[in-house]
Amino acid sequence: MSVETPRDNASRGDQPRIGIPRELRTQRLLLRVWRGADADELRPILLANQDHLSPWIPETSYSAPPLPQLAERLEEFASRFDEGVAFRYALRDARDERIIGGMSLFPRDETSRVPLPDADRMEIGYWLDRAMTGQGLVTEAVQSLVDVARTMPNAGSVEIHCHRDNAPSNGVPRRLGYELTGTHGEMQVWRKALK
Repeated sequence: MSVETPRDNASRGDQPRIGIPRELRTQRLLLRVWRGADADELRPILLANQDHLSPWIPETSYSAPPLPQLAERLEEFASRFDEGVAFRYALRDARDERIIGGMSLFPRDETSRVPLPDADRMEIGYWLDRAMTGQGLVTEAVQSLVDVARTMPNAGSVEIHCHRDNAPSNGVPRRLGYELTGTHGEMQVWRKALK
């Protein structure tokens, strides 16, 4: 994985206030902070994947509102990234940079998501366009976020929370050697130590 911090810092030109990279590259993928300008490309992907995504992730991640509202949501994701609250990336194919999904890194403690300075662990979330599943892309992207989580001074572990019935999503932490630490309602919690 290589980490790059673009000079243009998304669409605003300012520098982030936290040390999480705005862009990550793996062999096959590019993870880049969401921008409002991504809405035109993202909306048809979300519309095509409603049935695929709606059982597993929050509506705020899979819904496809009109373009102005979707652009506003993506700008809010970028603002929360800079504030150190939630780090959401567009998952792109490295060959042509088209959007194929989304990846997230959330600071958290034992009970909930928290601001980065209060976190003792990081939670990884993901979704993928149905047409791109079964290729190990999410597994590759998760590894890049684990590398970022390792740079967080207080983070001792990473977690992945998946619906217990979502076999493909639960397969990712299983393949990467995470331990199933419990079930909270319908969600399974997988954890792996960083140190």
